[in-house]
Amino acid sequence: MLKSQPTGHELAIPLALVRLAPANAPIVSAYADWRVSERGLHEAPTVIEHHLRQSLAQLPVRGEAHASLAADAERILHYLADQADPAARGLVIFASHGRGLWFVQESVVQVATTAHVGDAPLLLPFAELVQDAGSGRIAVVDTEHLRLIDLSYAGVRELEGFDDDTWGATRISSRAAWRTANRQRAHETALERFAGEIAGEIAAGMTASASQALAIAGADEIVALVRDALPAAARDRLVLTGHVDMDTPEEEVVERIWPQMQAIAAAARLEDIQRLLRTATRAVGVEAVRTLIVNRRLATLALDPDRLPAAQTEPLLRQAIDQHSRVIIARSAPQLAPFYGVAGEARW
Repeated sequence: MLKSQPTGHELAIPLALVRLAPANAPIVSAYADWRVSERGLHEAPTVIEHHLRQSLAQLPVRGEAHASLAADAERILHYLADQADPAARGLVIFASHGRGLWFVQESVVQVATTAHVGDAPLLLPFAELVQDAGSGRIAVVDTEHLRLIDLSYAGVRELEGFDDDTWGATRISSRAAWRTANRQRAHETALERFAGEIAGEIAAGMTASASQALAIAGADEIVALVRDALPAAARDRLVLTGHVDMDTPEEEVVERIWPQMQAIAAAARLEDIQRLLRTATRAVGVEAVRTLIVNRRLATLALDPDRLPAAQTEPLLRQAIDQHSRVIIARSAPQLAPFYGVAGEARW
């Protein structure tokens, strides 16, 4: 089974998906909205089965392609019926029995249900899912503790907690004496030290996890100190600060903060496109970008799928991933409208 891993570009899509050798076996790309409907059911399997049965009916019954697709349909429907995580909101499956391909990604981000059968995988919905979710870290802090929550399209994971017993003891023992200047200064010094330790912990985790964005939430008195103590590299990825109680459940923390992080990331992508279009090495339009691809000089690809046909979008996306190019996908991007939805930046 292929695994989704960073490959040098911002989309954690396996290179093997874009480097599949030609074969007489189709590739199934199945996307499932795995939320429960108002009827209390997962509706996606019915839609996907219908698509697969239609595709099977178009192939010669005794051919290799039919046998491969029939095996894929059985495996996919079995997975959806018995193995898919009920807690997932979206599912991505790429399968080709004849090519030995089986890739499954469960996601906390929803995706529209569809199925595609062809010679190449349908990657755009997967790329948008990965990009829209991004990856980030939420730090929830108070004057004694730190909670770290990792976010990615694949899931939400709360890390082991961090606290400072010395600071906690100082806070308790000095509370009654805060009225004196010395005690107050000792309190402030200890708090600044703890904020520095928290900032170091956050920065180290950001580096280790390659998180793209950071949100700090918690008690107001400590949030500002932690923000100011962050190293520049981590502070540059700080997109949001706010107030959240330390005992707020993980689901509520994510529900409140993640959509805001996603909105900020979407706005940043439009700014990135604007910067790209101001560079001296820009290329605009499909043919200019294809020239960069042919010469293996494509550093960044910007795509607006609403203005570019799928027949052009998918090959450009696959080739960009294959060349480890950065990919920016932005629907209805006004900056790309004059260029039919595509622009690129060249490597020197």
